[in-house]
Amino acid sequence: MACSINISLRWSESACGYAAFSLMPADSAVLSVEFKVNLLAPAWGERLVARAEVKRAGQTITVCTADAIAIDRDQSKVVATMLATMMCVRGREEMPVEYLVSAELL
Repeated sequence: MACSINISLRWSESACGYAAFSLMPADSAVLSVEFKVNLLAPAWGERLVARAEVKRAGQTITVCTADAIAIDRDQSKVVATMLATMMCVRGREEMPVEYLVSAELL
């Protein structure tokens, strides 16, 4: 269970980060400010998919939601849901990689 929790958290946070970043200026970076996760069911299945949506985009703060979905053959089930607050970071030429939402994908 701990592995599935870690995977669903990382994927959901990445999905929220990319959703928020898609509405930000190209020369900015995205930073997770806060998130809340509800674990709804065990993540059993062949694949785990995260889908995110921007609820409100401001100049600095963007609020997103994401669902982690376990897919097993032809059935799917939402196993976790997230509400995240993301921040647009501008004007920093060198940002440490550990602050980037997508760092685990590098």
